[in-house]
Amino acid sequence: MTADIRKILNVLFSRRSRIIFLLLAAAVCGGYLYRDFRLDLTTKIEKLPDVVIHDVKLDRVINNRRWRLKSPRVETKDNVLYGDNLDVIINENDGTESRVYAKKGIFSRDNGNLKLENAKGTMTSGDKTYDMTTGIADYNEKNDVWIFSGKLFLTDQETILTGESGSFNSVSGDCQVKGGGKISW
Repeated sequence: MTADIRKILNVLFSRRSRIIFLLLAAAVCGGYLYRDFRLDLTTKIEKLPDVVIHDVKLDRVINNRRWRLKSPRVETKDNVLYGDNLDVIINENDGTESRVYAKKGIFSRDNGNLKLENAKGTMTSGDKTYDMTTGIADYNEKNDVWIFSGKLFLTDQETILTGESGSFNSVSGDCQVKGGGKISW
């Protein structure tokens, strides 16, 4: 019986058997590595943000107005800032203060434009207060104009102005409402 066991061990541990075993083990490991590291070339890989910052507070002067922005989370990609739950406070030299809250916002460092989604705001000038709600509020820094889209609601507590879209020129104070604008008082 020991001679039979010795023959089996010689066959199992022969040079040829060890080479076959190593080749088989390498093939199995190679198969697992191929499966794990294989990239599907048709799948688009999303670019990760350059930087993610938490509890952000920005303070800068834009068109002679002091802008303060607060957000619990901001990420940057390609010179663009993406913020969540933005609070924007704009102070003008004449004492006018505007406050805008938005669930999401995008700020371009290249042109200084700001886009706020689901925006709600208040502007106080002297003893007058104006409230605003809109789907999207775009601020164009070059022209100093706010463009509103996705339903617009403006009120000064006495007069209500609604429409599909509109604009507000920060320099002249002109306000336009488009798309079936209505006014009630």
